[in-house]
Amino acid sequence: MMKVGISVWEDRISPVLDGCSRFLVVEIEDGQEVWREGAEISETYLPFRARAIVDLGIDVLICGAVSRPLAAMLSGSGISVIGWMNGNVDDVSQDFLSGKLDARMFDMRRGFGMRKGHGPGRRRLRDCHGRFGKGGIRA
Repeated sequence: MMKVGISVWEDRISPVLDGCSRFLVVEIEDGQEVWREGAEISETYLPFRARAIVDLGIDVLICGAVSRPLAAMLSGSGISVIGWMNGNVDDVSQDFLSGKLDARMFDMRRGFGMRKGHGPGRRRLRDCHGRFGKGGIRA
């Protein structure tokens, strides 16, 4: 038996886990969903928030963006965090059940007009003219 938690906003994966208050908890047995239930978490202080998520009894958490501190707290508590996902909650849960989650383009880091130098953890690269235009002179 496995319990999967999914961060929810309306009928989609919540874009940011750190501010998400609604979760769907799905129990899976022999590759089939056998039970699902909604849960609310109102804690905002990260250590208390992490504890509340751990108390849901989930093994895997599917979510959108997640801060490094919260991800570390959850991982340290034994929860596998599958972050940076987006899409309809039912579609994502079905893809998880069928093992197709990685094949779908739910990754928020792609498809948002990212260009060289604009990826996660990178500083923005300036063009050859710098901040103020040619020769560093303010235009």
